[in-house]
Amino acid sequence: MNILRTFTILMKEKYDTIQVDSDSVYRMLQRSKKHIPQEENNDLDAPITMDEVHTALKEGKHKALGYDGISQDFFQLTWETTQYDMLEIMNQMFMDEKPMDSQKHGIILCLK
Repeated sequence: MNILRTFTILMKEKYDTIQVDSDSVYRMLQRSKKHIPQEENNDLDAPITMDEVHTALKEGKHKALGYDGISQDFFQLTWETTQYDMLEIMNQMFMDEKPMDSQKHGIILCLK
């Protein structure tokens, strides 16, 4: 078995769909807020700020290479050069509500 095939099988097993108990999801939703105050809603709908992107990048713990082969360390080390591009990409994805296919292979948390 070659390395690529072994790696692919491992990743499929690791990140395969997990079973979710629909009753548990229902109970969780029943306990959540039914209405978000307008001020909070406005904050959530506002474009992502440079501080939010930078905080997410600094606080991230993921060291493995991304889908594109670039690690989080790269973005941390090149922040001064890449920050405006990163902000533009994040906001384009957020405002258009259409991440590119390559962006669907990972999770980026940018807390608002």
